Amino acid sequence: MVLVVREDLKMGKGKIGAQCGHATLSAYQNAKRMAQNSKYWTKVIEKWNWEGVKKICVKVKTNEDLIEVQKMANQLGLPNYLVADAGHTQIAAGSLTVCGIGPASSEHIDIITKDKKLL
Repeated sequence: MVLVVREDLKMGKGKIGAQCGHATLSAYQNAKRMAQNSKYWTKVIEKWNWEGVKKICVKVKTNEDLIEVQKMANQLGLPNYLVADAGHTQIAAGSLTVCGIGPASSEHIDIITKDKKLL
């Protein structure tokens, strides 16, 4: 799984951690729904679990960049989730913060994230 984080929001470390947690859990739940009718996605999830539920964080500069990441994930048919913040702490309600992509194969995720820098 790759977690794509907006850097222009200047979120604190704890906020980033919380937002990445939301994205991870929700993208995983979307993958589980996909696996209900697909042996392929069932195997992908099993492999991800067996390999230690790997997660990598990368960054994008803007809201538009984050939306483009989700658009590409949707076009490739990859499970994903775009987090919109509730606005209780550091940033405005509705702000898009993180897009979780996966679990999916590295080859598929790399199509979207290969040019992104690690957070």
